[in-house]
Amino acid sequence: MAALPRMRNAEGVMAELKAQDPDTRITLNFIRGLIRSGEIPVVQAGVQKLVNVDLVFDYLANQGTAQPIRYKNYTGERVRA
Repeated sequence: MAALPRMRNAEGVMAELKAQDPDTRITLNFIRGLIRSGEIPVVQAGVQKLVNVDLVFDYLANQGTAQPIRYKNYTGERVRA
């Protein structure tokens, strides 16, 4: 059986980040901006927007590399499932 993704809202992502790096300079507002812009895939659960914590960490870890991760398509259109 595949492991379940660790889905969190913006505050939960921030708590996980603080647990791993207490001195992080990343803010809750920055995480919310990533979610709002569509840079990170979102699952809508009622009024909450949930994201996979591991995808957020991968996104943050690869932004300074030659091949940054982009989760949304380049046209900006929604991808149909």
